[in-house]
Amino acid sequence: MTDLTGCGGRTDDAGGVELDNGVLRVRVARAGAELASIVRNDTGIEYLWSGDPAFWPRRAPVLFPIVGRLRGDAFSHGGTRYRLPQHGFARDRRFEIAETCSHADPGRAATAHSGAPATPTGQDAILPDPVAHPARVPESTEHPAIGHAATSCAATFAFIDDDATRAAYPFPFRLEVGYLLDGDWLRVSFAVCNPGEALLPFSLGGHPGFRCPLVPGECFTDSVIEFEHAETVDRWPVVDGLIGRPAIPALRGQATIDLTPDLFCDGALVFTDLHSRRVRLAGPKGGRGVEMEFDGFPSFGIWSKPGAPFVCLEPWCGIADSVDASGRLEDKPGLIWLPPGEGWRRSFAVRPF
Repeated sequence: MTDLTGCGGRTDDAGGVELDNGVLRVRVARAGAELASIVRNDTGIEYLWSGDPAFWPRRAPVLFPIVGRLRGDAFSHGGTRYRLPQHGFARDRRFEIAETCSHADPGRAATAHSGAPATPTGQDAILPDPVAHPARVPESTEHPAIGHAATSCAATFAFIDDDATRAAYPFPFRLEVGYLLDGDWLRVSFAVCNPGEALLPFSLGGHPGFRCPLVPGECFTDSVIEFEHAETVDRWPVVDGLIGRPAIPALRGQATIDLTPDLFCDGALVFTDLHSRRVRLAGPKGGRGVEMEFDGFPSFGIWSKPGAPFVCLEPWCGIADSVDASGRLEDKPGLIWLPPGEGWRRSFAVRPF
């Protein structure tokens, strides 16, 4: 590996980046700007899913420019029909390393390109009905400082539109994905800017998978999902990757979901009206797990495969098409419509414990 920063940032043999602040050690691949490893230095425990293709070959894909699936895997815009795969194309593209540094905000480079923050529109995923008419919601603020115990270090990855992306998604864009280690927290930041002359419609989300169980001798069913608040909330059924109806009762004054063997038999648990902004995947009492803070993401998914030793905690700005979606981009719920010359940012944070 080649030392880039003198403070724990190094390129790896595949051209990605390794960050180490003395508390956490993280690797990020250039392919998809995807997390490849999260390790606590004091225990040596690997928290991120391995990408074992026997279950799921990915680890933590970036979802852009859509979240979930389109009906018919296609959309119409301006009289033309475009084909776009589930979760978009960013996860399968090679990003450039835009910046590596210590004591830096991973969105700083993005700010230079994105201009003033925009007020996004169409994020109606915060409403109980994910196929309601698009509503206007305020821009979130950047995540506050979340740790002080050790040196912070960061890396930013960038991806811009090209001929291949415009064939499937006819919009110019710049997407930056930043990773910041701050104490025992890892912050993942997203910055999108619109260099074009028309509105830029997009959705964006995270999809990190975490090993479950983490400790030898424990079982998948020993762990639980713990929300910040007791929730009374429904979830949306998933039908062949699309949002079905009606909503299904999920929690009634409860703050936990037990990881039962059949929990994910029908696919992901999709929520659009959680009050909690933090969630934990926790082992037996006093055991290991991960905490996630996802303020600014209206929708949230929890997913695994039956029998697989991982759980994905997924903060989303956007949602899959409904089973009866029109296919017109203008009708799609959960889209951000970013004005020309403006920028948009979100971040979530993960704390392995």
